[in-house]
Amino acid sequence: MHQYSIIVINNSTNTTDFCVYQKNSDKNLESLAWLTKRAHPDTRLVFKWQDTYCFFWSETGTLSSGTICVASQICPAELSTSNQIRLEYTDGAYQFMDQQKGSTNQYFYVIQDDSIPANKVSVGIGMSEIGTFIRQGQPNLTYDFLPEHEYWITFGNYTEGQVLDTNTINNAIQIIFPTNVYSMTVILGKDNTWKTETTSIVNEKFLAARKRSRGAIWGDI
Repeated sequence: MHQYSIIVINNSTNTTDFCVYQKNSDKNLESLAWLTKRAHPDTRLVFKWQDTYCFFWSETGTLSSGTICVASQICPAELSTSNQIRLEYTDGAYQFMDQQKGSTNQYFYVIQDDSIPANKVSVGIGMSEIGTFIRQGQPNLTYDFLPEHEYWITFGNYTEGQVLDTNTINNAIQIIFPTNVYSMTVILGKDNTWKTETTSIVNEKFLAARKRSRGAIWGDI
């Protein structure tokens, strides 16, 4: 488990929402607006998380782009010991049950029995106790979730838990963490384009620039 962070500097002229989301190669999964914060021009913000996994479910109704998924139950999960769980609908309510070790340690498994109605509930996995990927629930199906992800950031109007159509997002940039690096800095410029660098290098550049000029601004890369 590691503590990660993305420092965002808003050098644009817009007050906007910044949204960190994840992508997965499984086309059955919907990506959610995972971490969101609003920022005015000439301000910065920080997203922090740990790379721990969880299961969650949400009463979404029919799942579609723009649906807001509010987790009704979150259960921490770990690939080697607790990567399988069962969702039931009993006494008029949903509930996770019987969390245990799954048949392999390559996936997270959600078992749905015949009590689950179609198109009423959705199930997914998350990171740092916040949903990242979701799928429409169905009776008598077992879903396997591959613990694979890419980190991306975009800006616009976003709400945490919102189902994203990632194919239509055209102002995003992938955040790649080099080996043994856990903090990245991204800057949204006045022309609404991104720059990205490790936070340690941004700090080094700032200290060097400060020696040349006391007017140097942190994050000017």
